[in-house]
Amino acid sequence: MQNSFQGDFDFSVSEILLVHKYSFQPYTTQTGYLEGRPVSGIVYSISGSALYCFEKEQVLLEEGCMIFLPKNCRYKLKNQSDREFLHITVNFEISGPHSDEIYDTIHDSFEAYLLLQKLLTVWTEKKQGFRPLAKSLLYKLLYKYFRNLEKSLRTDDYAKISPAKRMLDSRYRENISVCELADACGFSETHFRRMFYKNFQCSPTEYRLKKRIALAKELLRTGEFTVAEIAVYIGFDDSSYFSRVFKAETGLTPSEYIASERKRL
Repeated sequence: MQNSFQGDFDFSVSEILLVHKYSFQPYTTQTGYLEGRPVSGIVYSISGSALYCFEKEQVLLEEGCMIFLPKNCRYKLKNQSDREFLHITVNFEISGPHSDEIYDTIHDSFEAYLLLQKLLTVWTEKKQGFRPLAKSLLYKLLYKYFRNLEKSLRTDDYAKISPAKRMLDSRYRENISVCELADACGFSETHFRRMFYKNFQCSPTEYRLKKRIALAKELLRTGEFTVAEIAVYIGFDDSSYFSRVFKAETGLTPSEYIASERKRL
């Protein structure tokens, strides 16, 4: 399993391309994705199981479990049992910090199955307005998957570092010092930095910056605030410095980002 997933998560679904129920027969192998998936997908096993053979590992999808398959991941699929592998697949375009780096199975509740069945019905019937309704159901499903995955990956170390995470999540517009964060967890600064990176794959400063940039994007999309106002609001004293940081993080200046969002909409 790929794992750089601890901590906060966000994602955006731009388009659903396919929702279908499919049966994969016993003792067969599918090699269609050895060159990489063209889009992301999520698969739920209604009955039976299948082995996903990725380049460096194998993941077994069992009955009642879901797997997230990121765009471009390469694998072949094996049904090594005497039962058919009956599953629902949803293919879609997604963007987000974790959309290209996670695949793992989650044993989910019956609620997930009901969501998938409803999504399948909406997609099959294609009544007026089916696309936004289908997206709303997929968002719920993906939220459940990522939320459950996050919980499954938590360790004792995560619990020890969580006071600092809560501080950063609620006060990320402030310049909280590493010393203050370390004190909240009862660690030395050196040990705290090591533990934080181990759990979130970034430094506390980088974690805070990601949250600031995410908020800045939201505010820029509203069109109600100037770049200078946004810079001050999210914790930057200098709007020019904010613009440089924003471009370093997103590849666009704030003005270019606004223009690109207007074109997209």
